[in-house]
Amino acid sequence: MFYPHIENWRSIPLRSLLAERIPDIPVYIEHNTNAMLLAYRWLFPDTTKGTLILISIRSGIRMSCMIDSVLYKGKNYTAGEIGHVKVTGGSRFCPCGKKGCLESEISEKAIRIKIMEGRQAGRFPELGKSPGSDKNNIDLDLFIASAKNGDSDSLALLDEICSYLGDSIAQLVNVLNPSRVILNTSLCELGSLFFDRLTRIVREQAIFTALDGLSMEPVAFGSRSAAIGAAAIVMERELDFVDATI
Repeated sequence: MFYPHIENWRSIPLRSLLAERIPDIPVYIEHNTNAMLLAYRWLFPDTTKGTLILISIRSGIRMSCMIDSVLYKGKNYTAGEIGHVKVTGGSRFCPCGKKGCLESEISEKAIRIKIMEGRQAGRFPELGKSPGSDKNNIDLDLFIASAKNGDSDSLALLDEICSYLGDSIAQLVNVLNPSRVILNTSLCELGSLFFDRLTRIVREQAIFTALDGLSMEPVAFGSRSAAIGAAAIVMERELDFVDATI
């Protein structure tokens, strides 16, 4: 329907285009973050009762929500576009054409831009010393490593990221009252450096009744999560798989 990272990608009949190329194989289309939650429903069915939220932070930011093992997609299948929620203090232009979106502040692209801007102002010196570093293409792994090493500029940027993300999660917690918030982001590699900061912000901003029993955790299947969910879709559609543990 719409993908801002590829120019002019609007209302592309992707499924039918693929079906023309591979006519002997059924084609199913699903958003990758939705597929990640389908992986949970397949492998951990007992954990998908109640409300689960999964937030993926990559080139963009999106949330998927599962209520009692059923994905909530919305009337036009656009539910979960948390990346385009306006954030306090946000002023950067977003690929969607508006400005002040969460995506424009904490997506992987936004983090790289902020680091490059900081280096032009004399900050993040440690990232410039790292082997293989490129001033025009900051590797997020270098940022994560520098934060682990206690670099003050990297930790300050991490605080900013957690502030934006924590505020947004707190609003979701207030509205949806989930039992779990699952995060798919390379920032999870920071462990407690990331989750302690994020948890503090969420607990400061969300109402206390919604916080009772809430957990925040990294996605269980790492980079394979969407692929496992895609397999689950095939199991459901082709093999009448419903709710079973393998």
